[in-house]
Amino acid sequence: MSDIHLQDIHGRPLWLLDQGRDAAPPEGFPLAPNSCRLSADGLRIAWLAPGRWLLDGPQAAAYPAPPGCTTQDLSDHWRLIRIGGRHWRGLLSRTCPLDLHTCFPPDRESVAGTLLLQVPVRILVAAAGEHAELLVPRSYHAWLRQALEVHCAALGD
Repeated sequence: MSDIHLQDIHGRPLWLLDQGRDAAPPEGFPLAPNSCRLSADGLRIAWLAPGRWLLDGPQAAAYPAPPGCTTQDLSDHWRLIRIGGRHWRGLLSRTCPLDLHTCFPPDRESVAGTLLLQVPVRILVAAAGEHAELLVPRSYHAWLRQALEVHCAALGD
């Protein structure tokens, strides 16, 4: 049996912060591609694209947009699936084209956009690396969850 656990995460606020054309990047936000930062109050700030960040955590909705920036609630657009267990990296290595060692080094928070079983997702991995969280478009969630369960069962054979 494979040691991989799938868990749906419900109700976690996810917000997009868009820098805007003429605004300066918000202070303390990660500027390097695929990087994340965890604020002192537990808000995860993940780089998505130049001038765009994902705000992930209970306080995301209350985050004040800096001058020239806008925020948008993405909570209903995405579903979160947590993949944990000893072999979660093995599941991802078989279902997406990323080099996991390069994209998710063990010593830092990381985020990467990719296709997972041909579904566009964002993968978030904490510095400890004990699990990954998939941000899945709502319309693909049920199908992807079922497909991952099939792959987990196949890894256990």
